[in-house]
Amino acid sequence: MTKEIQQSKPDLIITWKNNFRELQKQNMLTDLNTLAQSSDINLEDYYPEMISTLQNDTGQLNGLSPTVNPSVVFYNKNLFDTNRIDYPTNQMSWDEMLSLTQRFIGSGTTGSTGKSPVSVLSAIAKSKGWKIVDTQSKDLSFNSQEWTSSIQNILDSSKVGNLVNDTGELFLQGKAAMHFGTLDMVPKLMEKNSFAWEVVTTPVDSQNRDISSDINFYDIFCISKEASQKEAAWEVIQALLSEESITYLQNNSIPGSVSTLSKYMNSQYGNIDFSAIWRQKINKNPYLSSELSLSFIDQFDGVVDAVLTKAIQNQNITSAECFKEIEEQTEILYQEEFHTKK
Repeated sequence: MTKEIQQSKPDLIITWKNNFRELQKQNMLTDLNTLAQSSDINLEDYYPEMISTLQNDTGQLNGLSPTVNPSVVFYNKNLFDTNRIDYPTNQMSWDEMLSLTQRFIGSGTTGSTGKSPVSVLSAIAKSKGWKIVDTQSKDLSFNSQEWTSSIQNILDSSKVGNLVNDTGELFLQGKAAMHFGTLDMVPKLMEKNSFAWEVVTTPVDSQNRDISSDINFYDIFCISKEASQKEAAWEVIQALLSEESITYLQNNSIPGSVSTLSKYMNSQYGNIDFSAIWRQKINKNPYLSSELSLSFIDQFDGVVDAVLTKAIQNQNITSAECFKEIEEQTEILYQEEFHTKK
């Protein structure tokens, strides 16, 4: 993306997290603090974690987002009561959440929907900050014990269709105990109104329970450092961050979006209190390694998906065998990545 911007020289840039970080690293973005100070906008009115996440290490604010998209866990209180299982809670660890999911095996109820085995493993890796490239030697470096343990947990949770990747149909039908999803599920549940439900935060690392990897900014507005019309670009950003734009953005943004204006963050979905979500810090660490390309990450996830799918279908394959195959195939991908960079 940096090449495209250098060639086209836009004033206003709309991007997402990974591209934003690259532009920020290359020092290609204007510090919006200066523009904000000389305008009507008060940055203290906005979601503090949005400001913190989009600042660089020296405090320069290189982007703003009018909306935030959290993922959450919905749960069916009736199904938990019927099966005499304790409700999920905010800031559970992944081990605790998967253990809860496993308690529904054999109950006739699907434990969890909305995430595939590979997406669960990648979420665990993100939350725990696992890296697969040694910072010194640049060689591949997996923590075999952690990966194997989590793979085993996922295989145990996936027995007899207990972990289903759907868009919420089973949960809406009252056939799944939990659903990983976004806030656009709320109006659907309110309209259906067929069972009691609640929302909790997605699982986290047990050592860092206040840090979430599931709060995202998909539309980050920035101004190029070389912009010829910075004031005009800033006017656009101001307009989108205003109260007047909230309804428009809710109808025209990615489903499940919430305004980053603090006073409206708990009033857009039936006045449900999402304070537990907003109290979390946002995980700023890159997935697996900052040195890996998006293409490599996609291929890696594809390898993991294929290996886990095969193991779930053939229950004779062990977690250790899964890990070994992932490690071997990743080494091949990494060598290709290394030679491409050279």
